[in-house]
Amino acid sequence: MGGNQSKQPQRLDPSSAEAGQISTKSEEKIEKDTKEHKMKIEKLLTKHNLLVKAEHIMMNDNPICNCTTGTIHSGTLNDEPVIIKMLSTPLVNDRAFYNELEEMISLSDRHILPLVGASLDPPILITPHLRNGDLRSRLYGPNKVSYTWEQKKDLLITVAKAVERIQSKSSKPHNLHSAISSPHILILDDGSPCLGGFGCSIRLRLLTPPDEQGRSPIKIPNLSWTPPEIIGELYLAAQSIDSYSFGILLYETACELEPYANISQKELIQHMLEDPIRPTIPDTLPYGTPEEVIDLIQACWSGIPEDRPTMPEIIKQLQKM
Repeated sequence: MGGNQSKQPQRLDPSSAEAGQISTKSEEKIEKDTKEHKMKIEKLLTKHNLLVKAEHIMMNDNPICNCTTGTIHSGTLNDEPVIIKMLSTPLVNDRAFYNELEEMISLSDRHILPLVGASLDPPILITPHLRNGDLRSRLYGPNKVSYTWEQKKDLLITVAKAVERIQSKSSKPHNLHSAISSPHILILDDGSPCLGGFGCSIRLRLLTPPDEQGRSPIKIPNLSWTPPEIIGELYLAAQSIDSYSFGILLYETACELEPYANISQKELIQHMLEDPIRPTIPDTLPYGTPEEVIDLIQACWSGIPEDRPTMPEIIKQLQKM
């Protein structure tokens, strides 16, 4: 009778020879796919004369700052000063990286920071070093500049048009910049803005709240410019994120104030998770600043993402002021 019983399926023992063969084949496939992926990236970079050999790069060991996808360093490329973004290896192996790289190369606009070189060993992206600093330092930093409203308006419209170009250039849905902030807006020699930080572009972002010690497992970049709906949850990226961030930028520029200057990052995260707040708009705006800019700021940082104006709408409203 026992001989007629059907044979029951056996759980695969990880230490068995069969498991070892499956594991080896899986590892071989991953290795093959990774190799093919890197060859595809090298081909793309070579086509646009952007593939850089490591010996031509000099990078300072101490990073200027950290970001979600790596570390930022100063350095030189062929003796010219540059900014070097050292990427995490998993990002380079991700197929989405190729798409992002392709989009960065295609965005030929003097008001969008260009890619001037890249390497896969080590994995880095290289952009120009603009000597005039960023907008943040000019609005309320040590190098503060006295902008008229007309100058501010021209600057904001230029940035908004650069964001609109990024959003519309891609053939992929929900493309966005996702990291609009005054530190990412660099100043060209003629005083006009150049939008950086495009390498931070995302389609899905996972942001988690801090633990009891205030430590967040995933570093949240540009928290002051981040809309509350994507903090603490997996959120499908939408262009309304850029509109919110632009609203904070508009606040900084129009009011010449640092957003959330007196709130710690830990407190800000808790506020955004429990009772979202916005920067305080002063009773008196700088001389010449139109009152209607407040309505646009508040529309951009609306708590309902669908109610935020699009970039074309923002540009149109700014042009009328």
